[in-house]
Formats: sequence, C-alpha cells, structure tokens
Amino acid sequence: MELLTTWTSTALPLTISITCLWLYNLLIKNSSIIDLYWGCGFAIVYWYTYLSSTTTSSPKSILLGLMITMWALRLTTYLYIRMRGKGEDPRYIKFRNSNPANYWWRSLITVFMLQATLIWILSAPLVVTQLFPGPITLTIVIGVLVWLSGFIIETTADIQLYLFKNKPSNQGKILMRGLWSLSRHPNYFGDVVQWWGFWLVALKPEMWWSIYSPVLMSIIIIKFSGIPILEKSLATTKASYQQYAKNVPVFLPNFKSLTRKNK
Repeated sequence: MELLTTWTSTALPLTISITCLWLYNLLIKNSSIIDLYWGCGFAIVYWYTYLSSTTTSSPKSILLGLMITMWALRLTTYLYIRMRGKGEDPRYIKFRNSNPANYWWRSLITVFMLQATLIWILSAPLVVTQLFPGPITLTIVIGVLVWLSGFIIETTADIQLYLFKNKPSNQGKILMRGLWSLSRHPNYFGDVVQWWGFWLVALKPEMWWSIYSPVLMSIIIIKFSGIPILEKSLATTKASYQQYAKNVPVFLPNFKSLTRKNK
C-alpha cells in the first residue's frame, strides 16, 4: 500500500510540470520542447520521492539519484544542442497541420500528458528504492557497472554522430565508423543498457515485478518510438542506407566485426 501511495503521489509534480511546459509550448508554438522533458521527468519523480520520503536516506538511494540525474542531464543537454535553431520537429508539424484548430488541446493529451504518463508508469523501480533503502551490495555494484557501460556507449555514440553531422562534406552520408560500424543505433543500445543498470541498483527480491520497467523501455525504443521511426526515415532519405543495413545489425552491436577488422 505504501508503494502505491508513494507512486501515485508522483503524478502531482509530473502533472504540474508537464502542464507548465504545455502552456509554454502554446506560447512559442513548438511542441519539440517535450523531447527535452523526457529525462527531466524521471529526475523529477526520483527527487520528489526522495525528498518526501519518511524513510532514512541511504547510500543506495543517493547513488541511484546521481545516476538518474547524470543520465537526464546528459540526454537533455545533447537534445538541446541538436535541436537548437532547427524549429519544430516534422512529427509535430504533421500532427499540428492535421487539425490546426484543435491542436492546442489535443497536444496536451496526445503529446504532453502521454509522455508524462509513460514516465509515471516506468518510474516504479525509482520509487522502490526510496521505500527499501539498504547498503551497497554486489547486485548494486553490478548495476552501476552496467549503467556506466551504457552511459559511456550512448555518450560516445552521440558525440561521434554529432561531429560527423557537423562536417559539411558528410551531408547525405551515413556514419559507418566507430560504434556506428557495430550497430546502426548504438546510442539507443546504450540507453537501454542504462535502464537495466537502474533496475539492478533499485532491485529488491520482493519487488521482482518492477522488471517490467526496463523491459517496457526496451520495447518502446526497439519496437515503437525510437528505432522504427529512424529506420523508416533513413531508408527513404539516405541512398546508401540499404547497403549499410545489410552489413550492420540494427541494435545489438556486432563485436565480432572488430575481430575481423583486426585480422
């Protein structure tokens, strides 16, 4: 019951913050700002629960909080740099143009509140940590190492892609070097790995059911909002993408290719 009460209470800061963001979106007429909220939303849930919890703080809860905050800050900063000066994302432009008169209120439900709801649903392991603090265990150490590997992979992949895209000579080309020679979406792979790290750090035997969170996040990225959208776009806009797709796996990195290259 305590878990349900605490978890439900996080809907309040999420609703307030997402509504404020929606109102700001109406002012600037750019729904792309919702993408910047994704990481921030989880940090809001975590620290709200941490500050409102009556349970004594522990190294475990502080550690997970720092991990989530680092993940959120890095993701938000990268997205801001990538989006800066580019206007509204084509996805939202298409949605806006499909029903201009009603977009203002429809966007609240289908864009902003939808994302807040997903954040709330996926945040169970974060809430669990606040209610069941404890010492640093082997499982937590493994979780931190898993998270750190994912953080390094995603950060490296994003930097490689950013530097590649900012060279005029690479216009219309596909990045096929570095981590992008091992996976077509190494940044998403790193993101998924981090979520499994979060779960391992937060894990308590009696809360085994919270595994749905990293599983659902993995499914969303691999099957719905992340990879499929990019795959469809790249296949139609990049002439060399089909050949690239034949040689490089879509998600799981092919580390065997490193061995072949070194022979």
